[in-house]
Amino acid sequence: MSTVHKFLIGLMWVFAALLVSDAARAERIRELASIAGVRNNQLVGYGIVVGLDGTGENLPFTTQSMINMLSRMGVTLPPGQSMQMKNVAAVMVTTDLPPFARVGQPIDVTVSSVGSAKSLRGGTLVMTPLKGADGNVYAMAQGNVVVVGAGAEGAGTKTTINHLGVGRIANGATVEREVPMTVGQGEFANVELRRTDFGTAQRVVDAINKAMGAGTASAIDGRQVKVRMPANAAEHVAFLGMVENLQQQWQLLIDNIAKGDVKTFNAPNFPSGEIRGVGFHEAPRGILIHHYKVDDQGAIKWANLIIATGHNNLAIGRSIDQASRHFVKANKLQEGMLNRVSAVVRAYDPCLSCSTHAQGIVPMQIELVSPDGTVLDSLSSDC
Repeated sequence: MSTVHKFLIGLMWVFAALLVSDAARAERIRELASIAGVRNNQLVGYGIVVGLDGTGENLPFTTQSMINMLSRMGVTLPPGQSMQMKNVAAVMVTTDLPPFARVGQPIDVTVSSVGSAKSLRGGTLVMTPLKGADGNVYAMAQGNVVVVGAGAEGAGTKTTINHLGVGRIANGATVEREVPMTVGQGEFANVELRRTDFGTAQRVVDAINKAMGAGTASAIDGRQVKVRMPANAAEHVAFLGMVENLQQQWQLLIDNIAKGDVKTFNAPNFPSGEIRGVGFHEAPRGILIHHYKVDDQGAIKWANLIIATGHNNLAIGRSIDQASRHFVKANKLQEGMLNRVSAVVRAYDPCLSCSTHAQGIVPMQIELVSPDGTVLDSLSSDC
């Protein structure tokens, strides 16, 4: 191997080492800045949620909103009649219109009660226009409100899990008007730092010029960097993508080489025989344990995962016992028991494939056994 080849290999390994050792300093430009003009636009609207299970409100503005909506549909309330509403709630609907959103594109919305409604759970948002700061309608929202929470009350007590006055509708709004974006249409594009810093602005300029060529970028001030775009407009998107993903690693590599750090990488020396390793990771539903066996070439030959299902086995058993009692009638297992038992286990650990090592398929069999050991009935599933 020639000296040049050795130097190039060493250079490559030094660069790889820098990527690891200086990760804190190796921020991509898009983590420090954004392209000027590429931004979200906030939208808001006032609407009505109907279909609530007695958890709505009977406030004057809610009643007036309902009367106005019915009037637009040709329904007129007789004189002297008043509406008694418990299944309706007035809400504010908010969302962010992403940059470059096109007509017909769905976006998520958040629905929040503005009155005294106890819960929006189970309600349906009636068609609501969403307006921007300029007063124009940019999207229309409608759909079933999903509330991540539950509540119950009785005998003078009340229990609530999470907030019931706010819900979301996935893909609940459709874009009806586009916001014009002029990014990349001229000779230059501006990169805006998230925080004003003259030193960071200069480092961003240096990183772009080293990667794209001298004179490509120049600092306007401590927050803006002007970048010259390619002459071919078809290359603008790819060019800005490369600029966003540039890392400040090139200068670190040059600095280290200048200091004499040209040492080549030493390949790992694996001990002979089998190697074992165990790792622990804290997960939302319990401790995740990884147990591996590696051969003398560094290849994983065996792996075992002990996850939250194993740790929560006692609680899962008790929950299954409580749920299954509702599906046993006259020594027969009732339809729906498999789904209910599966739902109980998933409440403790959503990844049944991991806990059973079934690789995507979770076979399940439930048997009803008499005290003398006789199997009275059984249900099975392969999914």
